[in-house]
Amino acid sequence: IAEKFNLNLVVDRDLGSEYQIIARNYRNKLPNIAPTKAKSHQGWLGSGMRQKLMVEGKLTYRMLVFQKVGGTKSHGTNRSLFGDSTEGDCDSVQSANGNEALTFNPIEAEHRTGKGSGGGGKMQCISGWYCCGKGEEWWDNLEDNRTHNTGYLKLPKSLFGNYMDKMVEHLNAFYSQLPSGATGKFLDIGGTGSVASGMSK
Repeated sequence: IAEKFNLNLVVDRDLGSEYQIIARNYRNKLPNIAPTKAKSHQGWLGSGMRQKLMVEGKLTYRMLVFQKVGGTKSHGTNRSLFGDSTEGDCDSVQSANGNEALTFNPIEAEHRTGKGSGGGGKMQCISGWYCCGKGEEWWDNLEDNRTHNTGYLKLPKSLFGNYMDKMVEHLNAFYSQLPSGATGKFLDIGGTGSVASGMSK
């Protein structure tokens, strides 16, 4: 399949075996993935199906890295993917360090559809965990009713504030320390959303 898109396979790592996911994450157990009134979210059902198929040996958890034919190799990247990374491979983030800072329009926290140009039109909040001022309240509820099954979700309360406000705060702080003329792209790597909650992509 990769050859059809002019790609070569660079790395193929079996993360399931390397990190013993079946033993450590799934405890070698098949899950009960029958939906209930309390557990019918597609994300929950999908994770249960993945666990089932992995324990049954029908699915593997792999990391595949492809490179475009004729592309330039990144020596530091290849070493780090195989666990042999060395310091000094990456350029440091630019900083004004007392010189003229980058001029930019401060980012504002707004709910947008993501459709069309300019981020699309405004929309209502779709996840109280992240952006409707409910994060800390829900964290308290989880903490008060914690069970063994939710032990892995024990994250600092500071992570459960208003996600959008905090994200914008950190982005504006980051851009404000860049030097004048700095260029580049910001890559946001997010998790898979739930179409049941209103996300379309």
